[in-house]
Amino acid sequence: TIDLFISGLKRFNIIDIDEVLTALECNLKYKTNIISFIRTDGHFRKQSDWIKSGAIYHYYKFPDEIQKLGNDLQLGTIPKLNTSINSISSLTIEQQVRAKNYYQTDIELFNTFNNDQKS
Repeated sequence: TIDLFISGLKRFNIIDIDEVLTALECNLKYKTNIISFIRTDGHFRKQSDWIKSGAIYHYYKFPDEIQKLGNDLQLGTIPKLNTSINSISSLTIEQQVRAKNYYQTDIELFNTFNNDQKS
């Protein structure tokens, strides 16, 4: 989840991480030059929200199972298309804590899948 968050920062060339975290935490609007509101983008939306809405029927680990997803959807090989000029590769400890708190339901969901696979 944190990796997906960082990927979103890179995707939209966002530099002010704290401003984005505040927008997510407080349900504020945050516009980029590409999308209207980050909260609705798949990089920033809680992945557990997709499952709650019934939009997801199969679970794939990203990026490990992206090719399996492509095969299952009969898309073939999925190339890596988006690259970033943004050099963000990590968050401060405080930003990590904030992101983990915001994405807590996603982290719990991820841990559930990981525990199921170990059984």
